[in-house]
Amino acid sequence: MTATTAPHRHTPAHASGTRSPGPQPRWRPSHDVFGQTYYVLRWSMPVLLVWLAVAIATAWLDSGLALPMTSISAYYYTDVHTVFVGVLIALGVLLVVIQGRTPWEDALMNTAGALAPFVALLPTPVTASDTCIAPYCTSRMLDDVIPDNHEIIAFNVLTAIPVWLILCAYLTRRAWTMRHGEPRERHSSIFSAATTTVFGAAGLLVWFDDGTRQLFYDRAHLTSAALMVTMLIASMVPFAMWMGPSTRWPFTRGPFARWPGLLGNEFWVVLWLTLLGLAACGLVYVVKDQWDHTVLVVEIAAIVPFFLYWGLQGLALGRRDRNGPPVERSA
Repeated sequence: MTATTAPHRHTPAHASGTRSPGPQPRWRPSHDVFGQTYYVLRWSMPVLLVWLAVAIATAWLDSGLALPMTSISAYYYTDVHTVFVGVLIALGVLLVVIQGRTPWEDALMNTAGALAPFVALLPTPVTASDTCIAPYCTSRMLDDVIPDNHEIIAFNVLTAIPVWLILCAYLTRRAWTMRHGEPRERHSSIFSAATTTVFGAAGLLVWFDDGTRQLFYDRAHLTSAALMVTMLIASMVPFAMWMGPSTRWPFTRGPFARWPGLLGNEFWVVLWLTLLGLAACGLVYVVKDQWDHTVLVVEIAAIVPFFLYWGLQGLALGRRDRNGPPVERSA
């Protein structure tokens, strides 16, 4: 009796006339799929911000005007409309999906992500004749979108309610699973679930009440945007604490060494520059009686530093993950 020749490794088992000895091992990638997916998602966020900036710059150049519109949100009523809404919704999804490196960073990002779509879907109110300057706004926007602004907001609110309920349920379940965890994990998860639920519920109560619905139309966009920016800036703090002092950073030596927790790495510096920029905008607004582009400058003062922070954070996390897991720090 002759021995059966083993099938070639590229020949299927059924083609050789022999049966497979057992379940074959599942295919495994030769690289870290999850790690690469995480970093691709991270770097897609600045790409989206660049896309929005290019769209706004193009609209400004095409208008032939010396100055841009008074705020980024005002471009909702221009050809930038689709890019503006799409980018903000995508940013909201990314902020929720991407996990922070500390519980509090993740919680603040979740709340900011829950607010981002509402900044897009609740447009800035049309209260002045110069809100939509003719060279910017297309005839479709002037004839259809602006007169029906309240109808559009009502439609957006009704379609966003199921998504908001799903997100609240997810964050609440996550907080429940963390109830026996470490205090920072427990408290941050409760914060994320509570803020998302309370902000959404408060907005819906104002909107459903006929007596306060106009207040919702007038304030919902600005309130959502202000809360989102606040959460994004606050999310810088726990990450800067988690990174700890950097030996390569010049502020950890010399006279600045006495404040290692405030200037110990580049993330603290970006945070302080962001706060100083916003404070300067507020000071100029108070000193100067009329400044039409106050909102635009404040938006730029908040978005540009966060763009820089997010890029530096991605580079720092890439270096740390390549060099091994970092030492856990509380934040």
